[in-house]
Amino acid sequence: MSASSVNHLDPESLRDGAKTSQGSVHVHNNDGNPILTDTNPKELSLYEKKAPLINAEFNAMGMGRCQWYIWSLCGLGYFLDLLWALAFRLIVTPLKQELGFSSGELGNIFTAFNSGLCAGRRWAFNGTVLISCIFVLCLGAPDTYNAILVLTAFNGFGIGGNIPIDTTICLEFLPQNKRFLLAALSIFQPLGVVVCSGIALFIFLLRFVLFTFQESPKYLISRGRDEDATKVLHNVAKVNKYECKLSLDDFRTLEANHGSQSPSVSSDATAKLSFLQQVKIEFARIKILFSTPSLTRITILVWAIYAFDYWAFSVAGSFLPTILLRKNSAINVSVSETFRDYVIIYLPGILGVALGALMVYVPRIGRKWAMVFAAALMGISLFLFSTVNTRASKIGFNLMEYFFQSMSNAVLYGWTPEAFPAPIRGTASGVASFWGRLFSIVSPLIAAHLLETSLNGPLYLAGSGAFVCVIAIMFLPNSTLGGQST
Repeated sequence: MSASSVNHLDPESLRDGAKTSQGSVHVHNNDGNPILTDTNPKELSLYEKKAPLINAEFNAMGMGRCQWYIWSLCGLGYFLDLLWALAFRLIVTPLKQELGFSSGELGNIFTAFNSGLCAGRRWAFNGTVLISCIFVLCLGAPDTYNAILVLTAFNGFGIGGNIPIDTTICLEFLPQNKRFLLAALSIFQPLGVVVCSGIALFIFLLRFVLFTFQESPKYLISRGRDEDATKVLHNVAKVNKYECKLSLDDFRTLEANHGSQSPSVSSDATAKLSFLQQVKIEFARIKILFSTPSLTRITILVWAIYAFDYWAFSVAGSFLPTILLRKNSAINVSVSETFRDYVIIYLPGILGVALGALMVYVPRIGRKWAMVFAAALMGISLFLFSTVNTRASKIGFNLMEYFFQSMSNAVLYGWTPEAFPAPIRGTASGVASFWGRLFSIVSPLIAAHLLETSLNGPLYLAGSGAFVCVIAIMFLPNSTLGGQST
């Protein structure tokens, strides 16, 4: 399906094309040209026939108020994710001075934060912000390092999984011509780094009081909850002051045409299943990740990319502030001046996100080569930082590292949910993030021990991870904008 055809999908033509007598589906655009033809019902599942109707409805709505609300709230999840990551990086050195632990234990606080992140993916959008708020407020009380580690781990549980779930949510509601906003979500991360203040409670209240989040309609139809899916579409349309023309009858027409070959799963039937049966169904969904050679290839490569991407930026992000502080101390730069350097280093990350969002539109570059370019320069900057001794050059290579880290991750986080079908999109993104978090637990521990023997050891470790990430990205299939999400 071409990009130009997708942009002309019309809800009326989709519904009219769906209503055929022989079980075949013919979808046309406004010019009357065929866009989607299903002459054999076995070729498309019932879900695959319904998903284009939802896509067309959101494309017709455009980027309304509801979509901007969702994008902003998901962006605040990105904001908190990196805000607290930097907060713990900045307090490590003062903690060491006050509590007297060794350099080898520096990695423990980052591991505590990241291990919590592995656990908290399911409630990421709402409840975890409250959990984070509670434990962060308690962080000022303990006077022992172990107590701080425990509270940090629970804070990580609260923040957990914001990026995969927020990106997935955004993709489900954005119109086709606004997909660049998925990459642009990462602009909230450098903002979180710069602000780095405790406003988690405000965001928690904002998510519950000012706006009621709607479940993904594609997720609902994948679970047989067509009526709930149409209600969501009408609620979104109401917020956008748009008249939604898609109705439950349109889905029922598709079901009638589809026949009994692939019966949909109703929510009532699912509710009657035992817990063990429901668990088996969920594990069966994971098998979809390996259902075709193409999906298997993408799944394995995405896991490797996330693992070594998190490896690289966890070590870099966790130890660069400490390394910069120590190197600046060696050339008589004060602590206050070093903190001012942090602001200079992290602010351009916003431009890195913007560049990443724009590069996916550049012909012959797209997502794949944008990530290769950014990840390679991130690794190069880490190795170069280990060789310089002047304050200006340290700021420059730190800035370069964070700029290209932000650019690479913006493209990666926006591309990942689009690479997988909607019924397993959240699972695919979550599992990929799990591997990333797992590697980000191990890497700071290794880096902390390297730091005891060499100040540049963590830099080599992070740079190597970035180049492994580059190799994995190069084996991805080429990806460009324009395809419909399913």
